[in-house]
Amino acid sequence: MLNSQPLTITGIPAADARGAVTFRVTVPADFATGAHTLVITRADGSTLARLGVQVVPAGSLARTGAEMSWALGLGAFGLIAAGAGLVALRRRSRSV
Repeated sequence: MLNSQPLTITGIPAADARGAVTFRVTVPADFATGAHTLVITRADGSTLARLGVQVVPAGSLARTGAEMSWALGLGAFGLIAAGAGLVALRRRSRSV
């Protein structure tokens, strides 16, 4: 349950043999942004954990991974090809 703006989260699976639980929560689009407290309770209603979470506006999270432009990729390929060509020429001139 998120206490700062009550939202009951249902369908959370039971813990596995190690005691681990993995689940996904969809926050409604009109949910208030800012700091909230996620309270995880046991089946008997007792509190297992309280976690601070931050709700941010849609689209404001940073992207992960890298997006390389075509120009940068082609430039890198060109440098690698030029280097390979120079190595091949140098080996050829040594063997003659």
